[in-house]
Amino acid sequence: CTHEDFLAELKMLFTEVIPAIQEMVDSKRVKVVPIYLQDGLSKKEALWCGPVIRFRELARSNLVIILQGRTYGDVPSEQSITSIPPRHCAWLHEYPLRRSFQELEIAWLMPDLRKAMIGGAQVRLTQDQKKALRAKEQEESELDFEPPQKLLLCQRSAGFTVNVPQHLQHVFKPANREVEVLQRQLRGRAWKAASSMTNVQCLPEYQCEFAGATDDGLYELG
Repeated sequence: CTHEDFLAELKMLFTEVIPAIQEMVDSKRVKVVPIYLQDGLSKKEALWCGPVIRFRELARSNLVIILQGRTYGDVPSEQSITSIPPRHCAWLHEYPLRRSFQELEIAWLMPDLRKAMIGGAQVRLTQDQKKALRAKEQEESELDFEPPQKLLLCQRSAGFTVNVPQHLQHVFKPANREVEVLQRQLRGRAWKAASSMTNVQCLPEYQCEFAGATDDGLYELG
C-alpha cells in the first residue's frame, strides 16, 4: 500500500488481524511474522530501496496483502531501473517508464498484468535484445526467487473520501489528473489479472468511512 492513506488499515492489521491469526495457529506451532515494506524507513530511505529489494521482501512472504486506495505513490528514478542487470529482471527494462513502486510491485506479483503492460510499453530494446533477454529468463529463475504463494487484493471504495476534511484531502486523493488516471487504470488491471489467478483472493470496493483524525496523527475508520 501507499503509506499515509492506509494508516488505520495498517494499525488494524498489526493490532487485531495478525494477533487473531497467530492465536488460531498457535496449536500448530506456527509463527506469524508480519513484514511491512516501509517499516522503520523515512520517506527518503524508502525511495532508496529500489524495486529489486522490494521484490525480494515480497518473495519472503507466504501471503501478501495489497491495499489499494486512490493514491498512486512514489515513482522510482529511471536510473534505479536501468541500473538493474537485465538478466535479473528483464521485464522491468520493457515496462513503461515513470511507474510507481506500487504498480511495479503488483506487476511482479501478477504476471498477466505485466505482460499486458509490456505489450503497450515504450520500446527501449531492440527485438534481438528482447529475444535474448527472454531466452535468458527461461534458462534461470528470475532473481532466484519466486512470488509468494497467496495474495489478498483489497481495494477501498472511492466513496471513502466523502467525509475527509478538506485539509486532509491531499492524503487520500491523487495530486493531479495524470496520476489519478494511472491509479484508476492500475486498480482495474490488478482486478482483471487477479480474476485469472487461482492464488488470489479479492475484496473489491470494500466500504468504510473516515470517522475523524486522532491525537496521535492517525485517523479512525467508521
